[in-house]
Amino acid sequence: MNTAAILRATEEVLLGSIGTVRTVDADELALDAYSGQTDEARAAAARVRARVEVEPLTVKRTGAVAPETASRAILEIELAIRFAFTTEHELEDSERRAAHAAALDTVETARKALAWPGNLVETSAADATSLVGGCLYFRSLTRARADFRTRLIEYELRMFGLVNESQATS
Repeated sequence: MNTAAILRATEEVLLGSIGTVRTVDADELALDAYSGQTDEARAAAARVRARVEVEPLTVKRTGAVAPETASRAILEIELAIRFAFTTEHELEDSERRAAHAAALDTVETARKALAWPGNLVETSAADATSLVGGCLYFRSLTRARADFRTRLIEYELRMFGLVNESQATS
């Protein structure tokens, strides 16, 4: 499995540099929303542009193609896609709904782009992902947290893809 190509293509779709239909605007998201980052650093970065990070969670064999000894396998990879948004100031109650709506609109645009067949066939450098359908599939969306004191809103989108894998038999 070319995990590096899958992660890179996913990032490139999120950054708006690849994709043909249901794309993300190139200036909407930037990388760098990793979990070890401090709230202050994440909020400061997100003030410039909303942040996103792609992390592989699990890889498992589906059993869709013959036994382990077969020359082909269909693997499932699950990705966590974390989004970090910030606001100009600490929000009043009346502004919180609008902040959540704007963040969810961005997450939904990203989900649609990742799920469009063909958007994830290969990276911009032509590295094949081997994702079946050239796309990912929606698993879940959760609000990771909303801390309006630090001006951070974070969501985690879980997507999975099926990977057509060739395996050596001799």
